[in-house]
Amino acid sequence: MRRRYGVIQVAATYMGAVIGAGFASGQELVQFFLKFREKGYWGLLIAGLLFALLGALSIWVVNKKDVTSYTQLMFSILGKRIGRIMELWLTVFLFAGLCIMLAGSVAVFVEHLSAPFWLGVLVTTACLLIALISGSRGVLIFNSCLMPVLIFVSILVSIMAIGGETLLTNEALQQVPDPKGMVGGNWLVATFLYVSYNMVTGAVVLTSLSRETRESIFGGIIGGLLLGVLGFSITLAMDHYYPQVLAYEIPMLFISRHLHPILEFFYTLILWFAMLTTALANAFGLARRFSGIASYNVAAVVVILLAVPFSRMGFAQLVSNLYPIFGYMGFIIIIGIIRTVYKELNKG
Repeated sequence: MRRRYGVIQVAATYMGAVIGAGFASGQELVQFFLKFREKGYWGLLIAGLLFALLGALSIWVVNKKDVTSYTQLMFSILGKRIGRIMELWLTVFLFAGLCIMLAGSVAVFVEHLSAPFWLGVLVTTACLLIALISGSRGVLIFNSCLMPVLIFVSILVSIMAIGGETLLTNEALQQVPDPKGMVGGNWLVATFLYVSYNMVTGAVVLTSLSRETRESIFGGIIGGLLLGVLGFSITLAMDHYYPQVLAYEIPMLFISRHLHPILEFFYTLILWFAMLTTALANAFGLARRFSGIASYNVAAVVVILLAVPFSRMGFAQLVSNLYPIFGYMGFIIIIGIIRTVYKELNKG
């Protein structure tokens, strides 16, 4: 029973690292899959399988090499020279992601829940610090509690949207994208970019789990497959309102608002939860990275405090412009993981 619960915790934590503002809002899925129409669904199928495979391989490498931070992981799979460069890049990536998710969390709190800015900052940072100071156990519990709620509400909205009426207007029909402006240029490149940049955060949080917890490779597989199922259901919902959803930065809020005002409120909370889980994954990785310089708790507090000044930062064009760059860099980490697995299996 305890082992089974560990599988669920790992799966929830893995999903929490990937499901951030872009995923829950629908904007990532629009940019990387929906714009390619039918081919985008093939991309989603491939993405789900890759998340499952790479999640399992990441846990296998982490256990085999007995690493406890992403710094050790980079050195183990890429060597010291390339590993050092990637480790520095990864630190910047994680801090940027933390700032972006913190900014998004506060913005959702203020703009959609009508709360004052200072309260949004206070509640968001307090939630992060409580989970962080509890260590890997706190991260596991936090994700294990939030993920089922997030999955349930997302699928509920998707089912209701698919069964509802479409809302097409002349303005919406003019929103069909130019294929030249699509992420990656074609659906297959977009799929690999999407998996690549998301696996960066996923791999980081998996390296930071306790040795006892991360033994479950099945947690990575289940988490990856559930990511594919959830992405598929959300994309189907947005496809029902295509191309009108292209005119909105947060397509799923537009859909939930159309379905029912109460549903919009709950989906707003879900969006906030999703940002929190990714912010937590980034902050946890950073705190573990700097725990050798100061104690883990001190590092966690400092990391959050350094990110707070960026909480007014916007991220309107982030998904289509910045994420693909992270995706190209993420390929290096994925290749390193696959290469390490291949070498270790050959040794055996």
